[in-house]
Amino acid sequence: MASSRQFVLLLVGIVILTNSCQNPPRYESALRRNEKTRLVVSTLIGKPEAFGQEDGAGSRVRLHNPASLLTDVDGSVIVSDLGNHSLRRVDNTGKVTTIANPSAEPGIRDGAFLYGQLRKPWGLTLALDRSIFVSDPDTHRIRRLLTNGRLDTFAGSGEAGFANGPLLIARFNAPHGLTFDGEGNLIIADTGNHCIRVLTPDRITNTVAGSPAPGFRDGLGHNALFHLPTAIATSPSSPNTVFVADTGNHAIRKVDENGLVTTIAGVGSPGHQDGPSDLSLFRSPQGIVVDRESTVFVADTQNHCIRRISADGIVTTVAGSPGVPGYADGTGSQARFRDPMGLVLTQEGILLVADKGNHVVRSIVPAE
Repeated sequence: MASSRQFVLLLVGIVILTNSCQNPPRYESALRRNEKTRLVVSTLIGKPEAFGQEDGAGSRVRLHNPASLLTDVDGSVIVSDLGNHSLRRVDNTGKVTTIANPSAEPGIRDGAFLYGQLRKPWGLTLALDRSIFVSDPDTHRIRRLLTNGRLDTFAGSGEAGFANGPLLIARFNAPHGLTFDGEGNLIIADTGNHCIRVLTPDRITNTVAGSPAPGFRDGLGHNALFHLPTAIATSPSSPNTVFVADTGNHAIRKVDENGLVTTIAGVGSPGHQDGPSDLSLFRSPQGIVVDRESTVFVADTQNHCIRRISADGIVTTVAGSPGVPGYADGTGSQARFRDPMGLVLTQEGILLVADKGNHVVRSIVPAE
């Protein structure tokens, strides 16, 4: 377990990665290297294999299937606590508080802090006004947490389906991953519809790529096919390019600003194989983050490990033992995860992992 001092050191300086960062992060280049850099996994908050909803700090905190992570501009980390149907905030001292649905009762109510409800919240992204957008897959909606603590429904009729159009007329089917692109469009992984949707600043929903039928095919716009796309991320150096963890295809895809979909790793079948990206194998990846040099980190969920795809297309396993679930802090393959999901990179290059099956949040840094 990390000490209280380590919590402060690891959490201070967590901000959204943007092109405005002038100084290279302390750890990012080391995380990016292809050689066998020793990476150390530690536990930030939560107690392994013990779930609950207690706020507090360190191992006194209880989470229940944390799914996604988000960094706020003040350096805090937001956790979508799926099993508690709530959102939690980890401040710069390591203290955890519940910021949405403190009752942990699932529901669909809009309203103020003590009244608003969520049901198995998953994806997270941050707007310029610091509103937090949340995907609510079970209710087929996109929710929004305002800075005053009020929850509202931003998009989705609440009925599963596929329909473009204005906010509350649009229909989704179990939307998961969320991110904003460089033009202020809200990008949505519409998982059950097997496509990538966009909600424009004028509040109209359209489809960027894929169609409401599963498949595995690269191509432009509707000609491309996905199978249960789950997590998405943009690159700080190319904010209009969307990277997709295509879970059902066991692959990592990329959608450029013109809607052209290409596969950057994985072959469409499950397994575990490092090496050249066109020969690599994944198993149901459900977490993704991209650094400023277009290195992609992947939570290879059902392989219970963290993978790295270098800018030159080489896949390596950086933490965890492939196919071996469990819990252990440690270096590289000595560490153990259980269904890792959400990933986020801090400004200093610390990689944070929502270790869903262990009910904890982990950190990965190079060994000193």
